[in-house]
Amino acid sequence: MISLLFAARGLASTPARNLYLIMTLFLAAASWLILGTLAAPFLPLGQSGGTAHVTAYVSSANRGQVLPLRHARRIAKMDGVAGTVHSSIVLVKCRDDRPAVSIQVFGGSRETLLALADLWPAGSPELEAMQEAWLDDPRGVLLGSRHAEDCQWQAGQGVAPKTAFTDQPVEFIISAVRPAQESPIMNMISFGHYDYFNRAGALHSDRDTFEELTVLPASPRRIHELVAQIEQSFAHDDPPIETGTGAQRQNALERYGQAQYVLGGVMLSMLLCTLLVMTSVLAHSVAERRVDMALLLVLGFSRTTVWRSFVLEVLTMVIIGTCLGVAGALLLMSSLPETVGLFFNGFRAPHWAWRGLPALAAFITAVALVVPTLTIARLHTTDLRAL
Repeated sequence: MISLLFAARGLASTPARNLYLIMTLFLAAASWLILGTLAAPFLPLGQSGGTAHVTAYVSSANRGQVLPLRHARRIAKMDGVAGTVHSSIVLVKCRDDRPAVSIQVFGGSRETLLALADLWPAGSPELEAMQEAWLDDPRGVLLGSRHAEDCQWQAGQGVAPKTAFTDQPVEFIISAVRPAQESPIMNMISFGHYDYFNRAGALHSDRDTFEELTVLPASPRRIHELVAQIEQSFAHDDPPIETGTGAQRQNALERYGQAQYVLGGVMLSMLLCTLLVMTSVLAHSVAERRVDMALLLVLGFSRTTVWRSFVLEVLTMVIIGTCLGVAGALLLMSSLPETVGLFFNGFRAPHWAWRGLPALAAFITAVALVVPTLTIARLHTTDLRAL
């Protein structure tokens, strides 16, 4: 009780310093959660890799536009093409207070869908059974675990959410729910069948259009010749097309994936700055109050009481600053556009960021209290001579 009274007196005596430290901790906690949320999609946590396949990709050269389905049919008939898979995106809203569910719909034969190793993590009997259940149901959707949680959907359930663009209901069956993974972006991947959603008018663009075509070559060694053949065949068509290979895409993703290192560097810089501010301010504070603390020793209070009261002051500021930072981060992320949040897990901080925040606050507090602890341990009644 005595320590609490001394801590309250200390907090009341230096409001400007306390506000400065609270704001520092506010910025640190908010930055940790926000930057962790932005970095999470680029972290390869819990992702399983499939076997590499040589493929080519065709999309519109005009960003944001789609290609007519006749382009896909024309390419499928070309010499050297073993198969094609065309894909697009369907956005549906199950609840007003949740992000839109993004369903990637694929069109093509069963054999070509199974040949896309990027879609299917290798060596998982559970996922293989889910994959078969989805392929066997033309109205089925293989749902991501985050989408299932947000919408309260489960395997075998029939649902009819509204599309995000036309606000018209579209019916489909939940064939299976993918198991939860550590990577947030992997939990937001859902698959559907192009033919069904195209007939239902649920695509965000016109019917009989696609966003991307995956081309499987008959001879992987001649992939570049096939790409050149496609480019030449569509050189004068409108809309114009853009082509690439799986290797080019992987290199681009790897370059884009360097974002986690940049964000990680910013997070580390924020940690070091917060640590420096806390350490310097608390060291200066305990030095200023050295005489007052020595007076408490003269009055019969123990060093433990003096130290405990100072620690309670610091913990109060840490708790207030961290809680305000969490509230500020959640408020900011909830105000950002929902369409941007689709990629960043609906702007939900990942589990490791939440688990790491108390540890981060405890680490900063422990390091910042080293100098004050040593100063209080060396206190002596002779320090009153400074009066």
